[in-house]
Amino acid sequence: MSIRNALGIAMIMTLAAGSVQAQAPEKPWGLEVLAGAAVPTFDITDLADPGFVAGAAGSYMVSDKILGMVEVDFGTHPGANDGPDVNVYHYMAKAGYRVFQSQDEKWRIYVNAGLGALTFDVDVSGAESNTYFAINAGAKIYYSITETIGIVISPQGDIAFVDEDKGFTGSTAWVWPITGGVAFTF
Repeated sequence: MSIRNALGIAMIMTLAAGSVQAQAPEKPWGLEVLAGAAVPTFDITDLADPGFVAGAAGSYMVSDKILGMVEVDFGTHPGANDGPDVNVYHYMAKAGYRVFQSQDEKWRIYVNAGLGALTFDVDVSGAESNTYFAINAGAKIYYSITETIGIVISPQGDIAFVDEDKGFTGSTAWVWPITGGVAFTF
């Protein structure tokens, strides 16, 4: 499946979620600025150690329980076993479902799933970067400080379906961006 087809499917999923009948919130748009750690697991640990990740997410409240999101993250990983550094770019379109909201509406928790791509860029002169189809699952935990500003904690799991001929020892590369940051609604 091509990356273009996967992103198209993710957008259709998000739009389909919009057909759910519910009251739309007063401020449906959101923007998150995130930073934290990206933790590789399983086969990719042969190439990369945990590293820093930063990113941003845009969202739209499709209904009172459905949140459509697009998120982009950049992670930089020191190479494992004194190998070259590995940069990982995450591009995800996803839909979240609200599983909890406090009575005062300050706390909200969503579980999310999505589709997208991961690009692996090894810091070696002449090395090619490679982009692979990926899936995502995770959660978003929001706390509202004011009506328009809050904080967010975002544990995510991104799984890329990689090509073993490109230096990977398995068919998947699992990277876990665990971030926190500021969330704005408007």
